[in-house]
Amino acid sequence: MRTDPVTLAIAIDPPIEHNGGTIAELRLREPRAGEVKSAETVLRDGTDVDRLRWYQTKLIASVSGVPADALAKLRIGLFRQAADFLDGFTSAGLDGEDHAGLDTLELPVEPPVVINGVTYDCLALREPTLGDVRAAGSNLRNGAPPDATRAYQIALVKNVSGWPLQAVELLPISVLNVAGMFCQNFLSVGLKTGSSS
Repeated sequence: MRTDPVTLAIAIDPPIEHNGGTIAELRLREPRAGEVKSAETVLRDGTDVDRLRWYQTKLIASVSGVPADALAKLRIGLFRQAADFLDGFTSAGLDGEDHAGLDTLELPVEPPVVINGVTYDCLALREPTLGDVRAAGSNLRNGAPPDATRAYQIALVKNVSGWPLQAVELLPISVLNVAGMFCQNFLSVGLKTGSSS
């Protein structure tokens, strides 16, 4: 998983004037799985440059708390810096450690997710069952645009971890990516994984 800084503060000079206030800084952190899924809804009809910029805008707005219409006033160099920082998280774990052959995997969650007073700090995964895969697959009934694929990934991780959906959606995106790749290893044709192979 990612080892470089998990937060970034970008000074906005000159500051952005917005709705009678001034925005002088973008504070960014690793996106949560649900934030990425929400931003990906704009990619349902394609991934042209304009839609990709809107996806990045929605994700930056969600993570930073700065409204999207205020981000429209941001200098493009600062926008790129913010987008590149977040892209480092959304691609983290997709080409990393190979967990093929493992029956289970435990991933530390930092910072922990807290839902209704319950702290979730370790994501324990097992090999998916056919039922787990089919239940998660209901998210793909209308094709596989990025947000539906992310919803499938979130549902599958929920099913094999036993975590509530709300907690999985609050996972750092890099942790969800590693968990998703672990689960996906079991579904790869011809790949020997787990004790059932």
